Amino acid sequence: MVRQPRNHRETRHDFNKFSRAGRVQRDNRDARAHSKQGFYRRSLLSPIPRAANPAKIPRCPLSRLIKPNVGANQRSTTKYQLFSDYHTHPQGHRVQRYTQTLLQPWADSARNLGLTDIAFTDHDRYHPGIDFDEIDRLRERNPDLRIRAGIELDNDPIHSTVGRNWIEKHWDKLDFVLGSIHFLDRPDQMFDSVPDGAAQFKGRNVDAMYANYFGRVREIAATGLIDCLAHLDLIKIHGHRPSAEIGGLVNETLDFIRAQNLAIELSTAGWRKPVNEPYPGNRIIELAMQKGIPFTTASDAHSHAQLGDKFATLAQRMESFGIQEVCVFQGHKRSQLLL
Repeated sequence: MVRQPRNHRETRHDFNKFSRAGRVQRDNRDARAHSKQGFYRRSLLSPIPRAANPAKIPRCPLSRLIKPNVGANQRSTTKYQLFSDYHTHPQGHRVQRYTQTLLQPWADSARNLGLTDIAFTDHDRYHPGIDFDEIDRLRERNPDLRIRAGIELDNDPIHSTVGRNWIEKHWDKLDFVLGSIHFLDRPDQMFDSVPDGAAQFKGRNVDAMYANYFGRVREIAATGLIDCLAHLDLIKIHGHRPSAEIGGLVNETLDFIRAQNLAIELSTAGWRKPVNEPYPGNRIIELAMQKGIPFTTASDAHSHAQLGDKFATLAQRMESFGIQEVCVFQGHKRSQLLL
């Protein structure tokens, strides 16, 4: 059953003032109720119905997100300085216990890049490596940085139940939870593995696979355990495109994300993949802005050397859309910051 989303007030700040203050002002969002439903299925999913009483969440006025007279293909004269990376994997793709030796290079890289706010979001299957005491020590050693304790929850058919339980148990210690979809109909292989995952698309109806994928996105959005959706159109990773217009395929999912009051990330990771373009695509960004869905910025770095990867190009892209704000999280409470 889809949980009713909670209303909350978003706080907005000028980033320069925020930097001087050295802290995040919290909004009033409560921690979400934790659904017990699963979100891995072998067959195609039917659309998740909207709640009987849709959430009365105040929409963010477009005037606060979009600069006047700036179109999607125009450059703004404002020079953006991106300051946050909310998708990083210190452990990479194996369990590595958090230590200062592992984590300090991430803080050093952030500082060298001019980033002041980063979230560690290792995959939930590697939660045994996460040590909140080590994160606290890192914060003490790097008081000029805001370092968020996070995790990425996906629909891994083997590990996601354990990961979900771990998130529920440690909810109050976490600042931020990403939600993502990495599995379709094969429980033994992520569809986004490169290059092997591309074989899952061979001989398949691509439109049906897109519908399958976005149905699973709605399922994980409905768990009540996440704050933000990662790489929203990851399904395009190998370059497969639907014949249907993408807006029609994703619109229901964006409405559901807005009703759940979640953010989506603007990710540079796609530039490192076969599709060679960022997540999400232009049309999805346009629709998300129209619906008042807020954004984080993300690199999906699996090494501290990838932190903030291609952020200068991402900043230009955000300028072209007139995106003036990004959101940050502390204790799952979201704040909007002006660039």
